[in-house]
Amino acid sequence: MTGTYEQKTRVLWDDFVSEYTRRVLDGLEVRTKLASLISLSHFKRLANPVRVFAINTALVDDFIARRRGERGRKRDEAVSPATVNKDLRHVRAALNAAVEWGYLPR
Repeated sequence: MTGTYEQKTRVLWDDFVSEYTRRVLDGLEVRTKLASLISLSHFKRLANPVRVFAINTALVDDFIARRRGERGRKRDEAVSPATVNKDLRHVRAALNAAVEWGYLPR
């Protein structure tokens, strides 16, 4: 593990999101881009990833559990399961790009 792969394991989450926005999200419709950025910000807030390489299934599962426990639109309701699934779709798309770019092992 030397050279480019080792350098890619050091990529910070914020740097990855900036690159993902530039390379992928900027080509999408405005509402899709906004929904993706919101989902990625929820992931950052709840899972607190530092480096892309360190993201694993346990971190994603913790994100799911924390997101389910958050307050929904109404005072006494939790976040809708559809909302959690939407966030997961956007996070999974970003993580699939990270795998393709060599930032994250399959």
